[in-house]
Amino acid sequence: MATLVHTRSATIPDVVRQGAWFVFGSALAFAIPYVGVSQLHLQHDVYYGAYFAVTLALLGTYARAEQVDVRALFTRHWLSSLIIGIPVAAFVVWNVVRSDDATSRPHGAYFAFELLWRGVGYGTVDALLLTVFPCVVAYTVLHGRMTTMFRRARFIAVALPMVSSSPRRTTSDTRSTARTASRSRRSGTRSSRFRCSPRRTRSGRSARTSRCT
Repeated sequence: MATLVHTRSATIPDVVRQGAWFVFGSALAFAIPYVGVSQLHLQHDVYYGAYFAVTLALLGTYARAEQVDVRALFTRHWLSSLIIGIPVAAFVVWNVVRSDDATSRPHGAYFAFELLWRGVGYGTVDALLLTVFPCVVAYTVLHGRMTTMFRRARFIAVALPMVSSSPRRTTSDTRSTARTASRSRRSGTRSSRFRCSPRRTRSGRSARTSRCT
């Protein structure tokens, strides 16, 4: 059976070293949007470019330092991955389109660029950092031993909490911002339809109640 991760001799135990990688990656996943969005207020395309560069540099450094066979990692059981992944991805897209409100979008060539940059690019890099990276760390800790059902269950038990605990602030912030903007536009449109004026009594004085038309 092909081994995806080559164990290298080191004075630091594998569990400690991989745990340090995971903590560093999680901290970086939180720090990038915090600095880029909350502190520097970067334009979204510029922010995504910085996010891609830093994330890919981290993953490349990890792969070289831990001697990860990246090609074997992505080609092993690729057909079964597609059979499972495509329906799951289609369901997620359908659920988002059905439940989330539509926001304003660009047109023309910039719209095509946004589909690739913010859609394909951001989705791929986000999945690599928040899902693939924790799974590879867990796989390395277990030395790639998944020949039995017990070992596979052990991998799931280790990897699932790591994936669940990965910071997902970038995605939640984007959705929250879009929803807030959408609600603000709807509220502004709804409130602009009405004009309120104070009621006047027969004596000509203004009453405390208002009348909206």
